[in-house]
Amino acid sequence: MNTTISDLSKFAAALVRGDGLSAASRAEMTKPRLHITTAHLFPLFLPDLPVSEQRKDLYSGLGVTVFDGPQGHGFYKGGHDGQTANTMICIEAGQRCVVILSNDVRSEAGFAGLVRFILGDTGVPYDWEYGDHAGKS
Repeated sequence: MNTTISDLSKFAAALVRGDGLSAASRAEMTKPRLHITTAHLFPLFLPDLPVSEQRKDLYSGLGVTVFDGPQGHGFYKGGHDGQTANTMICIEAGQRCVVILSNDVRSEAGFAGLVRFILGDTGVPYDWEYGDHAGKS
């Protein structure tokens, strides 16, 4: 996705608050829909982990990954290409979000630390998203 920091931050704020959406529509967008059963996001199409090793708090929502962490229910979306990287993390309690857009994919290594500095321990599943290269949320 290519966007501006202004537009993505407006979207994040509207989604976490429910601006422009009915309460039912907003709840549907951030509702856990599909349980994520793999150890990591990449490579794609990994086999499911044994049930005893699957995270119980990690799901796909509508366009976002939803999770439950120390601060409660949250959702996030990230991405990168060969040059740029971005992330949007929202915690429903307190309606707080962090949006980071970077012009260098190597910046992903610092996302977890920045998010932790701003929001505290969120439980964002960086270990699932980035695998062995994950920062600590």
